[in-house]
This record gives sequence, structure tokens and C-alpha cells, in this order.
Amino acid sequence: MKLIEREDMVSIAQLLPSVILGLGMLVYVGYCASNGGTHVRGKGWVSKLEAPKTYVTTQVIWVLFGLSLMCGPIIVHLLR
Repeated sequence: MKLIEREDMVSIAQLLPSVILGLGMLVYVGYCASNGGTHVRGKGWVSKLEAPKTYVTTQVIWVLFGLSLMCGPIIVHLLR
């Protein structure tokens, strides 16, 4: 059985904040999808029927940022 080295523990601790933040972004995407809207600066909460392009754009951006925060550092860590 291989023990986890101290260097690996430090790098895992450095990955944790980005993974948590990415997960939070994906949770927000789920919240917006379940409630059928999104928050728009200057307008507040708008439904996807009122602003469909804005809704889709923000959902895609949040998903991309969330996944990149979650997967990017892990891939970099595994490639080392």
C-alpha cells in the first residue's frame, strides 16, 4: 500500500479551494435551471422566457467556469 507523501498532501490542499468554488458554481447553475431564470445586473432576477439569450449565455459561462475550476487543477496535478 502506497502512503501519501507530504508533498502530495500540500498540493491536494491547494486544489481544494478551486474544486469547492467550481462545485459552488455548478450548484448555482442547477439553482437557476430549477427556478427557470437568472440574475441580470441592473434588472435583478429575470426568467428564461423574458431573456432567453441572456439565460443561455450565463448558464454556459457558469458551467464552463465551474468545470474548468474543478477539472483544470486536477488535470495539471495528475500530469506532474
